[in-house]
Amino acid sequence: MKYLANYLITNFPLLCISFGMIFIAIYDYRVRKSVSRWVIAIISVAMTLSILITLETLFKDYGNIVGATICAVLGYTLRPLGIVFFIYLSGSFNKKVNLFFLIPIGIVFLIYSTAFFIGTEFGRMVFYFHYNENGSLSYGGTFMSYASHVVGALLLAVLLFVSIKDFSIKRSLDSFAIITCAVFVVAAVLIETFTDTVGVLNNTIAVSCIFYYLFIFNSSNRKDVLSRLFNRSSYYADTQRFGRSINAVIHIDMNGLKILNDTQGHEEGDNAIATIGQVIAKNITKNMYAYRIGGDEFVVLCLNENESVIKGTIQMMKGRLQETPYSASFGYNMRNEKTEGIDQLVNAAEKEMYKDKKEYYKVNNIDRRKKE
Repeated sequence: MKYLANYLITNFPLLCISFGMIFIAIYDYRVRKSVSRWVIAIISVAMTLSILITLETLFKDYGNIVGATICAVLGYTLRPLGIVFFIYLSGSFNKKVNLFFLIPIGIVFLIYSTAFFIGTEFGRMVFYFHYNENGSLSYGGTFMSYASHVVGALLLAVLLFVSIKDFSIKRSLDSFAIITCAVFVVAAVLIETFTDTVGVLNNTIAVSCIFYYLFIFNSSNRKDVLSRLFNRSSYYADTQRFGRSINAVIHIDMNGLKILNDTQGHEEGDNAIATIGQVIAKNITKNMYAYRIGGDEFVVLCLNENESVIKGTIQMMKGRLQETPYSASFGYNMRNEKTEGIDQLVNAAEKEMYKDKKEYYKVNNIDRRKKE
């Protein structure tokens, strides 16, 4: 009972965080399945580590060398596993690459499992427990007992390297969030390695998980649900944020959405919007941000982009749309002395788009009075 009370008091903040995050992850599971899955996994690791620390203390006090050894082996293995789960949460790698991160976890488990050969030289190769005069246990370890810390540090180094490498204009916030969480965990590992403090890593993992989940949630709220491009609110915010860095605007408008909705239903219209959104997202450059600002209207803000690149991007989008049942009209305008403000720039691009739309109607012999 004493140990349970001590556990609840010591880990009360962690318990509150964990139950809260698990509730949110379960509630949000249908919307963000992958994110929710790894959030629950990370929180479960943090919770399990806190329980293992308490159990290990209990077994050491009562001289149960087998129980203490099991808790220590599992604890050493779960620490880097929590980092692996965070790598999965970050989405920095594909599924095939993710599997390779489980290999060092298996190696860590095998290294620490040597402690199960209690009372032998082999069992004392990494760490071991020995009895005190009062019958309790004390911990003893060799330099190999730092294997878990080394593996964890290497995993964090990989995550940091990829995040820093991906620190582009478009991915800067994502990279910053990952780097921040990684720094938190590195600091916690160092504290536990070079001091007698325990439980710091558990709480840090949970706090980092909350921070990154909130970042993902905020990022999702900036996206349009249907097209998966940035939404109208993000468009207004980013025009202020980027300011004079916006040197061009591409205006895109789908052709025939109203006719499509009337003849084939709104579900097909939604599919068209989603398809066009995918085409735009896959073909813009790293210096371009795409938004759905209305029903079938899209805008791409170009940051210090070359005009030839913009023309090439538009042609590439048109080519990709020809592979689908849908089409869109495009127009762009470069910033100059006559288009100082963003509204003027967008309006000029929209005029060019309507010229392209007029040509589309003419070529396809469509009555413009039936346009969307």
